Amino acid sequence: MAKYDITESLRRVLENNGIPECCYSIGKYKMGATCIEKTETEWIVYYAGRVGEFNKKEYKRSIDAARELISRVTIAKEDEAKLQDDFNNDVIFAVIDLGLI
Repeated sequence: MAKYDITESLRRVLENNGIPECCYSIGKYKMGATCIEKTETEWIVYYAGRVGEFNKKEYKRSIDAARELISRVTIAKEDEAKLQDDFNNDVIFAVIDLGLI
């Protein structure tokens, strides 16, 4: 069975909507960016500062963590709503393409 990595959809939507790579990091700590990482038991989203992680939130579901990152890297509510919609659609189409539903 095919396996789906939600961070592919997240990366695609951020890139397609012009969110600069300096604003976010997927999978690793990057100072000055909002980061999303998978730990052994959960997903975490945080701002990476010079001395550590700030505003850290933990999620059981990857989709919730991805939505949190989108919320943090957008300024205007209408931009956030567009990215959230694009992300939801990308996830749906990716899952369908892989034959997972």
